[in-house]
Amino acid sequence: MKTWHKIFENKIIRIRETSDDTKPKGDGWIAIPHDWGGSLGDDVSWYDKTMHRIPDVKLMAQGKRIDNIGRWYNKNDFHETKQIHCLDEEAGDGWTQEIPLENELYQTWDDSNKTWIIDTVKKEAAEKESKKSQIEAEIAEIEQKRLRLYLRDLDGLATQEDKEWMQTYKNKITDLKNHLTELETA
Repeated sequence: MKTWHKIFENKIIRIRETSDDTKPKGDGWIAIPHDWGGSLGDDVSWYDKTMHRIPDVKLMAQGKRIDNIGRWYNKNDFHETKQIHCLDEEAGDGWTQEIPLENELYQTWDDSNKTWIIDTVKKEAAEKESKKSQIEAEIAEIEQKRLRLYLRDLDGLATQEDKEWMQTYKNKITDLKNHLTELETA
C-alpha cells in the first residue's frame, strides 16, 4: 500500500492511501513513505527530500519553527502573564519571557536594555503616600489622647501633669503637621 499527499499553499492538506503503487494520482499528488511521521497541516519545509519529518529541534535551529513555550509577562503590567503551550504560537508585541524583579512592586520594562528596572518615580510616590498615611495616623492617635485630657479638664479632673501632657501632645501634632506639609510640597 502506498501513501499519497497533496500540497496546497506549502501545507500538506490531504492524505490518501491506495493499494495500486503504479497508478498516477493526478495533479498535485505526491507519493510519500509509509513511515513519514507527519500530520495533516504540516508545512512541507518540515520534511527532507525523502519526505521524512525533520525533528522539531532541527527545525527550530533552521528557523522553520518557533519555540515560545513557557510563561510570558506583559511589559506594561508585569502581574499579567500568559502561558504558551505549543510550538509556532506567537507571543505578540508587548510580552517578554524575562522574569520580573523578585520582591519589587514598582518596576517597569526597559526596552533599550531588554530588562525589568525599578520604577523610581512610582516607588518614591508610593513611599511618600505611605509616609503621609503614617503621619496622619499618628496625628489622629495623638489627637485622641489629647481629647481625653481635655475631657478630664472639662470635668475638673485634670492634674498639672495632665496639662503638661496636653501641651506636649499639642507640640507633637504641630511638628507632625509641619512634616506632613513638607512631604506634600516636596
